[in-house]
Amino acid sequence: MHNKKLFWGIFAVIILGAVFLRTWNYSDWLYFKWDQGRDATMLAKAVENGPGELPLLGPRAARVGADYLRLGPAYYYFQYLPAAILNSTHPTAFAYADLIMSFLAIPLLYAFSKLYFSTRNSLMITALYAFSFLVIQYSRFAWNPNSVPFFMLMTFYGMLRFAQSKKLKNQIKWLALWALGFSLASQFHFYALFSLTAISGIFLLRHFNLFQLKKLPANIKKAFSKNNLKVFGVAVGVILITNLPMIVSEIKTDASNARIFPEAVTKKTDEDKTFSEKLYRNFEEYSNFNYMMLTSFENRAGKKADKLPLLIGFAVFLAGFVLSICLHRKEKNPTKKNFLFLLPVWIGVLFVITIGTSYGLRPRYFTPIFPAPFIIVGLVLVFLNKKLKNNGQIIGWMLFAIILLLNLNGVKEWFVENKLSQTQAIETKRNHILKKDDGITLGQFEKAAAYILDKTKTEETKVLVWTKAEYKQPLKYLLKKQRPEIVWDFVNKSKELNGKTTMIAVNTVNGDYDSVTKDVRIHTSVLDRTQFGQLMVLELKIHPKNLPAPDPEDEQKLDYDEEDEETGRVYWKNIF
Repeated sequence: MHNKKLFWGIFAVIILGAVFLRTWNYSDWLYFKWDQGRDATMLAKAVENGPGELPLLGPRAARVGADYLRLGPAYYYFQYLPAAILNSTHPTAFAYADLIMSFLAIPLLYAFSKLYFSTRNSLMITALYAFSFLVIQYSRFAWNPNSVPFFMLMTFYGMLRFAQSKKLKNQIKWLALWALGFSLASQFHFYALFSLTAISGIFLLRHFNLFQLKKLPANIKKAFSKNNLKVFGVAVGVILITNLPMIVSEIKTDASNARIFPEAVTKKTDEDKTFSEKLYRNFEEYSNFNYMMLTSFENRAGKKADKLPLLIGFAVFLAGFVLSICLHRKEKNPTKKNFLFLLPVWIGVLFVITIGTSYGLRPRYFTPIFPAPFIIVGLVLVFLNKKLKNNGQIIGWMLFAIILLLNLNGVKEWFVENKLSQTQAIETKRNHILKKDDGITLGQFEKAAAYILDKTKTEETKVLVWTKAEYKQPLKYLLKKQRPEIVWDFVNKSKELNGKTTMIAVNTVNGDYDSVTKDVRIHTSVLDRTQFGQLMVLELKIHPKNLPAPDPEDEQKLDYDEEDEETGRVYWKNIF
């Protein structure tokens, strides 16, 4: 593409379109559930009281006995920055970091694609990623896996630029970028840590020719030359600095997180499944992921057992390996050759890592390879252009248009669901964040919370609330932000109802009063119910007759909740 004005015009359309689709009705449609409420509760203290309230470890990753293995704290620091700058504890403020990283991933993917593809093909890949239904969905809320694609691309871009650099200062600069991306991605998700460690190791072994056993001593000596040691030293320094909070935490807690790491990552999963069953399931999951990324759908309408999506997705998976290997053999340019080597290693390593957990995979586990299906499409475009010339370009444009329109249609359908769910109870099908899709967003929670606050405005001490576990943290956060002097006591048993005459229950419209915990339901009756989209808020009258005697421990508990307590954490205020 020789016309610079045309290029910048197209690039601007991609960026502006991506920004629009990521920010339209951002606050009301924000996904705000258990994890988001828990993180906001902790980070709000840092916004209000200063950075001393920031933890030295990040979100929970796995449970080991009574302890939790935790990620690094980088994600929390990224969440904290925009909230602190805006001096806001509104849930949207903590989600801005993921939104910004989603924006930045788009030009970064273009720069990464340009290391191999033409300007036109790079723009096509970038556009498909920018308007991808699943990518857009994962950009519109706060969650530690969501920004992984940006840092994966940063890592790979730095690694490829390092490999092509001849000057020492450039090698230092690009390997430092690799180290920064590697360290941050590793703190956002353990799959990123494992995959990047293996991918980077394989790439660097190849770069320094350490696979050549006959020349191994000489190549090792060359790899650890004086200049290379300087480069490695800077990279190690970047990793140490960005992991300093974790290091300090381990020193202060007698390596509590490190001690449970081996057990957490070696826990047996799907023990009732054979290796061949897990392997086949992994192929299915990757195929379904590719199909979803390129079409926005899990399956064709009304055909859940349909094998066509599986075949299409597997064809994409296979094309990534076959085309990159075939094109790699004929490629002469070292940078392009490295790019083609990296792609199958990138996909293949994550595939191997996920075999053991293949029966529990969700879309979020694929965030480390979110850009990969679109890069594979780019390879298909290259293949068509080489083999079919002009006809190949026509077919390529048709393929591009089909993928783009399917994803834009997916976004439209999801937006329609979000809009309708603000005012009515509907069946939702387009949310691929968690296994269960209830269509409840921040806008509905805020309306429900405002109603509860109005209903309980005369209360001065304690309000009893019943709700499902996944709604507890977001509701508690919104209610306590408005009235922190009230004890918002989320109850689940009849013995906790003593001393009050009314309480609030929050449930889905479909669940309504019938799915309130039976132990609470048999001692209450409905006084009033008000609907907020998918949510139903019920005012319940408590019947004190035959209530079990109060438990002294419950009386002392008040607002204490074992699930809310972040035990074993060290905060910066504990250091200084």
